[in-house]
Amino acid sequence: MTEPATAAAASTNNDSVPAPKTLAPPVPAVLASASTAAPSGRRADRRSRTPKASGTGTGTGTGTGAGTGTGAKYAATAATWRKWLGVTLTLGAIMGAAWFVLAPGGAIYGEGKDFATWFPRDATLAVLLLVAGVLSAVLLLLQARKDRRVWASATPTLALLVGGLAGSVLAWRVGVFAGDLFLTVPTNLPSPSMIFSLRSPSVLLLWPLASAAVLFVVHFIGYYFAGSLDDSAEPGPDLQQSGVVEDGVQQVEVR
Repeated sequence: MTEPATAAAASTNNDSVPAPKTLAPPVPAVLASASTAAPSGRRADRRSRTPKASGTGTGTGTGTGAGTGTGAKYAATAATWRKWLGVTLTLGAIMGAAWFVLAPGGAIYGEGKDFATWFPRDATLAVLLLVAGVLSAVLLLLQARKDRRVWASATPTLALLVGGLAGSVLAWRVGVFAGDLFLTVPTNLPSPSMIFSLRSPSVLLLWPLASAAVLFVVHFIGYYFAGSLDDSAEPGPDLQQSGVVEDGVQQVEVR
């Protein structure tokens, strides 16, 4: 009686206790939250940092580049003005000295006593200014031949024309100053300012006008011949049609 009861009790206890299940070890809550939240946090940081970095870099780069380009442009323009003003003023001083030497009433002819012959004196200055205008335009054309960027803007031409007018004024004043310095005033001279002077101020415009005329003629001839060469280089409609036909025949033969 005792053994069956014991066996029945043991079987009852075995049936009531469930078998242990194999489970994975639990993950701590701190590690689980860190592993799941870390990627999203990094992505959020990257997303939040990327616009700021790109905006800052773009603004800085654009501002610096624009400022550098504008400064370089102004520096190149100022250098062009200084160059051509220096060239024309130097040439004007030379032409003024040549006017005093070559004109009647100057250093060689008349010794200041033939003050009434003002037309040959003004004509001499006019010829010298025309020569200076042509020479300065030739210098600009030679520079443009070496550097094609000269024609990219109107700054060199404008500087040449303004410098030509300044050179004309300087030539006039140098000649008058030389006359006042080296010539003696005749007794029959109505005014001391007539000893060596310019009676026709419009002569001063000949230098820039001569430079503009030379540049215009050169540009006109260049554009005319360039257009004629382009027209002659283009094939006519017959040649174009024959070329299309030959291409079609070759494609058919290849097929």
